[in-house]
Amino acid sequence: MFFTQPLKERIAQLEEELFNVSQVKDTLDNRMFTLELDKEGCITFANTQVLAELGYTEAQLIGKPLLDLVPSTAKQAKHSLQFKRAILDKSAWVGAIQLLNAQDQHVWLRAFFHPILNKQQGFEKFDLHASVLTRTIETSRENKDLVKAINRSMAVIEFDLEGHVLKANNQFLAGVGWLYKRRNYR
Repeated sequence: MFFTQPLKERIAQLEEELFNVSQVKDTLDNRMFTLELDKEGCITFANTQVLAELGYTEAQLIGKPLLDLVPSTAKQAKHSLQFKRAILDKSAWVGAIQLLNAQDQHVWLRAFFHPILNKQQGFEKFDLHASVLTRTIETSRENKDLVKAINRSMAVIEFDLEGHVLKANNQFLAGVGWLYKRRNYR
């Protein structure tokens, strides 16, 4: 009887903590690209965002090693090797990972990958929560290509905030006659 009140208070505290953690997990599971993997890295669960983004059915993904979705061109990339190492070591990993969707198109993810352990610190499963970066990366590449095209076809000079020249391309240098003069001094 003497311990009833402290135990009730502790149970209430733990219930509140569990409620808070459950809210976070539910939000992640419902709003992000979410996978669960077994100890070998095979998919055991894929939420609707995964199915929609990758274009696979649940039956096509369940039991499939996640690393099988990594494009062959990316398997030796640093981020892919680090991700593979995290699976083998049963360790947490955060980074960008590239996968192939059902149409063999590349999908980039910003992923948080972590092992789930039981109370005895035994491995249970992996959780992967990710946001899709594909459109961001594609836009970045398009912008990079646009800047390259501008640099090839136009005179461009870049200044810092104090007005000092940081860069000038050959078209600019030729346009102001500096490229020609500079070549004569060599």
